[in-house]
Amino acid sequence: PNLSEAHAMTGVHNISSTWSGQGIKLAILDTGVDYTHPALGGCFGNGCRIAHGYDLVGDNYGG
Repeated sequence: PNLSEAHAMTGVHNISSTWSGQGIKLAILDTGVDYTHPALGGCFGNGCRIAHGYDLVGDNYGG
């Protein structure tokens, strides 16, 4: 991926490192996230970084 172009398009490089994100909620529509990954908190539900979600395809989906 061309990260420098993506950063320029989104302005992410302008974000202040002093921002905490406290009180901010974010919604992402994605093909999936691994909520067990430590960077995403390692858990799912109340008190976790990934608090809500819905499986639109179920466990029988096989690509």
